[in-house]
Amino acid sequence: MMNEDSRKPGTIEDGSVNVANSDATSAHSSYDEPKVDEVQEIRDVARRDTRSVRCWRWIVTGALLATAVALSLTTYKLLDNEQTSIMEATYRSVTQSLEDNALGHVGRLQLACKTLADSMSIYVESTNQTWPFVTMPSFQTHVDNFLQMSQMEFIGAFHRVEPGDEEEEWEKYASERYEKMVEDWHVGRYGNTNRLKPVGYNPDVYSIDPTLSPDRPGSRFPSWEFGPPPFTYGLINRDMATRPDRIVNALLRLRNQTIMTGALDISRLIQIVMTEEEHAEYHSRLRASKTDHPHSFVFHPVHQHASDPTSRIVGLLSGAVSLDAPLRNLLPTNMKGIIAVIKNTCGQTFTYIIDGHDALYQGEGEC
Repeated sequence: MMNEDSRKPGTIEDGSVNVANSDATSAHSSYDEPKVDEVQEIRDVARRDTRSVRCWRWIVTGALLATAVALSLTTYKLLDNEQTSIMEATYRSVTQSLEDNALGHVGRLQLACKTLADSMSIYVESTNQTWPFVTMPSFQTHVDNFLQMSQMEFIGAFHRVEPGDEEEEWEKYASERYEKMVEDWHVGRYGNTNRLKPVGYNPDVYSIDPTLSPDRPGSRFPSWEFGPPPFTYGLINRDMATRPDRIVNALLRLRNQTIMTGALDISRLIQIVMTEEEHAEYHSRLRASKTDHPHSFVFHPVHQHASDPTSRIVGLLSGAVSLDAPLRNLLPTNMKGIIAVIKNTCGQTFTYIIDGHDALYQGEGEC
């Protein structure tokens, strides 16, 4: 038998080889682990792919950003053009509405004048009276409808009188009738004559322009009927043909036109027709309206035969209108702050703010 010391390393008794444990483990590990250069190659590939992904990410982000900017600019441009078109269309609509409604007011004023003038002509023809010796009992009734339709503050009728014998006959006719006529107006409207001050009557047809001679040529147009009733007799026999602007001559030439003067100071005349308190009360019905705001005079012919502009002009109508009144109700209530510059052929300019139904006077010129 062999002793233990004589055994060869790595052998066993049955003749099999004994392999050292450490060597077996080492051989197994060297077989499973990849080589160092392969790992580095994988890392390089991953690094390149990462850079490529990052690059494409920036490219895609930039493209999306550029697309968004382009889309935003295009949308803004389209919206801006649309807003501009809407504003232009709104402006055209508002200005057209202002023009149409303003012309509508002028048309109603002209119609009111024509209606009152025709009523006078029809009355004279139906009663077989002769111009100028006419007094219309229902004048105040017609005036009420007229003032409401025309938005004028007052209206007067002026009868055409030729100089000489007819003028003398007229002065006699007027002197015999003026007191009862004016008293009847006051009683009919106010129920009494408390408002009437029986002063100021001039028995002669008198001139507005004191420089004109009483023997001047041409027809006279003395004032006769008035509405509302004046509180003195001072307006009767006032010759409208002697106005310094000679507007009656223009009315005779045009024959069938309503003439509107430039803005004038009516403070002196209004004191004969109505008191300062009555004038202020009228303007208090209009928002922010005052008695010193622009007023114009309106003139319209009265023909001998109703609705026949070729017939002789036998008289005229004249009254005052505040520009605050006909400029009202031009726009709907929700349209506010529209600045309107009013220009006339007399070289005058006034600025109003159209605030819904109201016209707010701002002053002369373009304010």
